[in-house]
Amino acid sequence: MKRIYLFAIVLGMFFGFESIALGASGRLLTVGDPWGGPSSFDTIQAAVNEARAGNKIMIWPGTYDEYNDPIWEVLIQNKNMIRLVAYDPTDKPIVVGKFDILDSSYITLENLIIDGHLTVEGTNITVDGCEVENSATFSHGINNIELIDTWFDGLVHIYPISPDIGTRNFNIEGCTFASNNGGIDFDVYSNDAFELHVFDNTFLNTSTGIYTQRFGSYSHPNIYMRDNEFINCQTETNDDYEIYGPYASWHSTYQTPGYPNGYPDNVNESVIINPTPGDNGYLVIVDGECEYYWDKLYVKEMDGTVIHTFTGKVFNYELYIDSNRSVIVQFVSDYIFNEEGFEVWTVRDF
Repeated sequence: MKRIYLFAIVLGMFFGFESIALGASGRLLTVGDPWGGPSSFDTIQAAVNEARAGNKIMIWPGTYDEYNDPIWEVLIQNKNMIRLVAYDPTDKPIVVGKFDILDSSYITLENLIIDGHLTVEGTNITVDGCEVENSATFSHGINNIELIDTWFDGLVHIYPISPDIGTRNFNIEGCTFASNNGGIDFDVYSNDAFELHVFDNTFLNTSTGIYTQRFGSYSHPNIYMRDNEFINCQTETNDDYEIYGPYASWHSTYQTPGYPNGYPDNVNESVIINPTPGDNGYLVIVDGECEYYWDKLYVKEMDGTVIHTFTGKVFNYELYIDSNRSVIVQFVSDYIFNEEGFEVWTVRDF
């Protein structure tokens, strides 16, 4: 009898006790799981309805016709801290229908194919390694949005709408935009300090890579572009781009030794940044991380006077040099606890 109990416990460890072992906050739900189980569902919507904060939904390969009466749709609404991921990132599940994330936060989509329109109205939303085969809309209170390594076949429409909530961040990195209607359409309906970062993306056969427009007296956003590739595009940005974001091109000036894989011990290295002739001023932009307090990156006048000291984690900090003069960038590390290091960019004043 003891052997039977022991055998049952072993089976439970593999199949039946998963949700108990992980706890409610770390529960794993599955969709299309060929082995089934108490936490397996036939549709993504059924798993979303069951999910609670901290849950992970793993989706098996296949095509999921998500009919949510009266329309084809996956609706994530009033949910927090949920991840939807592919069981096999090399065989992405196909979701047929709209995919709406509304009034939710800390939602992550990984390695899914969305064969329909994607709508996001929430905060701390990440779309990573996905394919969106229709247009996508981001609006109504969006903040801390991450689009990473994702393919968009349709126009990506971003329009932050009041009420004003402060600084909003929207990061787009490593994505491909392949819509004849355009890549990114960014419309401003808010007085928030909005920052849009567009790094290392590919715009393929789009009419306009990034189109921006501001309505009424709303504030101008800051748009940062770096290392984007425009292939067979009519224009990279619309004519009024410079009034919405003056950072049309960045120039990499300096990387600490070993960046981004970690700098060595006992570094003491300096470079001189020379402005482009005729500039009224320029930005020195610092991004990266070093050991807090002990390791430092300095920006100095040519006589050695310190303009600014960076230590710890720094995210795209902007230091404005208000005249046409050279400065020194110096990095110093000690003998222990090394981080990724820093990358320093400069952009001229338009």
